Amino acid sequence: MRKQFVVVAMLLLISATLLRAHDLFLKLDNYFAPANSRVRVAVLNGSFTASEGAVTPDRLRDLSVAGAAGRVALARGSWQPHGDTTWLTLTTGAPGTYVVGASLLPREIALAAKVFNAYLEEDGIPDVLAARTRDGELTKNARERYQKHVKAILQVGDLRTRAFETDSQGVARFVIRTPGKWYVKFIHMVPAQGDSVNYESKWATLTFQVR
Repeated sequence: MRKQFVVVAMLLLISATLLRAHDLFLKLDNYFAPANSRVRVAVLNGSFTASEGAVTPDRLRDLSVAGAAGRVALARGSWQPHGDTTWLTLTTGAPGTYVVGASLLPREIALAAKVFNAYLEEDGIPDVLAARTRDGELTKNARERYQKHVKAILQVGDLRTRAFETDSQGVARFVIRTPGKWYVKFIHMVPAQGDSVNYESKWATLTFQVR
């Protein structure tokens, strides 16, 4: 009986780790930097407060920064795993608003039905969970192909870059006035057919600071 309890506890722990490991963030100590300065960015794989595993350079599909000089590819050597965290180092140029971004290559994961259902609920993907409920697929195991995309807004100096304008219809916006470090998280998951997976998802985060 004791042995069975230990096995169950281990399975629950593994499931919880799988659920948390989807999120990826670029986090800076300070999102405001001087021109022509060195900036160090923590790549957090897990949550916004802690990383559960480093992301190696071979997983990168794209690594670049858009700023005063336009979009520039960053060297893979600037992406350095250390312990459970990866560190990205870059050098700013002229004043302006910069966006640092990275995209990872797709990966696949197989999950038992209960674990997959729990992760849909925990991560806020109710439409997929509702569809599985409606179609009687709550006991169906899942194989998902997922891909992560991360960006961070960095303000260099005092000059702000006017890179985006609203169209004639206007664009929906959100306004945050409370100082601090913030992130916005986006998830898009769709069923896949005629493939090695039955779900495909894109995970994206945008981090920034208000002062």
